[in-house]
Amino acid sequence: MEAKESTCEIQNKSKLQLMKKPLKQNHIKRQTKKRYFRNLKIMLLSDDQYRILQNEFDKNDRWEKSKILELSKTTGLSYTKVYKWNWDKREEKEKNLLANYNELKNSQKVVFQTQVQPIRQKIIKPQNIFKLEKLVPTI
Repeated sequence: MEAKESTCEIQNKSKLQLMKKPLKQNHIKRQTKKRYFRNLKIMLLSDDQYRILQNEFDKNDRWEKSKILELSKTTGLSYTKVYKWNWDKREEKEKNLLANYNELKNSQKVVFQTQVQPIRQKIIKPQNIFKLEKLVPTI
């Protein structure tokens, strides 16, 4: 299992190293040049940039303006791209939580089990919840 890099280790890599990641060539072959350059405007993240953002998102998913500015400087991305990445991740997380909730709500699984006793048994056989003992003072 691969050890998870800390944010500090990833941030120490130079910005040039982050930006020099090669694009997947097989993806380029499938698209025309015009489409390819148009899609470059869409957010492309290197593995290191993604790891930095994901580590910070795992710590806290609600980022303040100062945090977004800090992350935009360390990753080399613009403020709006970092903000949008965080927004999209939160939306995805909430969507998954809602889907899981609805799945559990509509499932027939037993969440907890109760014991049903007839009313007669309850009347005839009272159950003591607390155990009472009389303490005799010793002198």
